[in-house]
Amino acid sequence: MPTLYPRTMVTRTPEVEQVIAQGRLLWPGVSDGMVLVRLAQRALEAPRRSALMPMIRGGRPITTEEVGQILADDLY
Repeated sequence: MPTLYPRTMVTRTPEVEQVIAQGRLLWPGVSDGMVLVRLAQRALEAPRRSALMPMIRGGRPITTEEVGQILADDLY
């Protein structure tokens, strides 16, 4: 399919196949390429989600907004 953007080739090693298989559990019916893109996007978001974990473990009450943000990030 033609595109304006450069493509990146990924060799389907056993490790890559395993990553794609795990991604398919999250996004059934999505193309393998899109699974990899979504997993990459999720990896970029991980530091932000990880920053919320000390709030959970800190012992202070968590607001409804914070819970909503944590859940929204988890479902991404």
